[in-house]
Amino acid sequence: MAVHNHEIAKALKKLSDLLEIDGASSFRVRAYRNAARTINEMSQELADLVEAGQDLSKLPDIGKNMA
Repeated sequence: MAVHNHEIAKALKKLSDLLEIDGASSFRVRAYRNAARTINEMSQELADLVEAGQDLSKLPDIGKNMA
C-alpha cells in the first residue's frame, strides 16, 4: 500500500513544527515546510517516482538529505 503525497506532506509539516518547538535552526524548519509544500502540490505521486528509481533530490525544495 503506497503512501500518498498528502500523507507525506502532512508528516513533514508535523516534523517541521516539532523541530521548531525543539529549537532547531530556522533554515532546517523552513526546509521541511518547503518540502511539504512541494510534495503536496505535486501532480505525480512521490511513491511512483521512488518506484521508478527517480532522483528525488532533483525536485524543487528537496535536497539530498530530504530525498
